[in-house]
Amino acid sequence: MKPRDAVVRPPPRRGIELRFVLGFCALATVFEFVFVGFIDQTVWYERYLALNAHGAEAILNLCRVPAESMGSSLFLDSSVVAVKRGCDPTEPFVLFAIAALLFPASRRRKILGVIAAFLFLQALNLVRIASLLLFHRYRPEFFLTAHLSVWPVAIIVFTLAGWILWALGGRASRG
Repeated sequence: MKPRDAVVRPPPRRGIELRFVLGFCALATVFEFVFVGFIDQTVWYERYLALNAHGAEAILNLCRVPAESMGSSLFLDSSVVAVKRGCDPTEPFVLFAIAALLFPASRRRKILGVIAAFLFLQALNLVRIASLLLFHRYRPEFFLTAHLSVWPVAIIVFTLAGWILWALGGRASRG
């Protein structure tokens, strides 16, 4: 006989972690083939990179830094930063989205999480591009370190931490 206060727990779903990892790896691989083989060579992607340069220009102008953008390049005095493939949050965002869509959560939570991730990563990336132009202009000795080491790690850490917080938030609201 069960006591009335006993908590009935559903049986554990076996293999869900393996399905998540295999699904994530498969979809991430497909995305990379499509992205590298097609998307990053389109005029639409070039326009998206130019929008990133214009967004970074707007941030700098709001801070009273007289930067200008032309196409996907950002200028400040004699310094120029070109926004190219990898200078956008597309790949980290897609990895977040794949993980969120595969995670057991409500459709509403998934959609809201993906939208929030896109907005956050896009804003963070605009700050990254703006800061790289400032490093290039005012502290060129730190430019390569910031560009190749600090910011890539920061984007990865923020993406992973954001997904973990999102995933844990879903577990807390269900339990």
